[in-house]
Amino acid sequence: MLLLIIAVVIGVAAFAILRPHQIASCRPDLPQKDEGIESAKGGMGSMMAGVILSYLVSNFLIDSHQYNAWRGLSTDKLKATLAAEGIMSETDFVGLSDQLTANAELTEAQSQFGD
Repeated sequence: MLLLIIAVVIGVAAFAILRPHQIASCRPDLPQKDEGIESAKGGMGSMMAGVILSYLVSNFLIDSHQYNAWRGLSTDKLKATLAAEGIMSETDFVGLSDQLTANAELTEAQSQFGD
């Protein structure tokens, strides 16, 4: 369990280091109508996809080129891509996603309990 948490932390660090630096816009584009809710939902999926990609990189299951090519994919597209490439089945993807979510929730609960 501790090894998985360490791998996730290393993966998140790799994700932060490997992502390109972005220049902030002077005037952010504001979402139109219900677009904000949809982008928030997509953001959480993208975040999980990023965590899974970081996990795969840190465990040498994919290389940095694959990471860079796939990091913009939605969770569903990433799941299909990994299955098509023979890296991870869709069932394994869902299981890993659930496990990473549970570990994150446990870590958050432990940090709140410790405060």
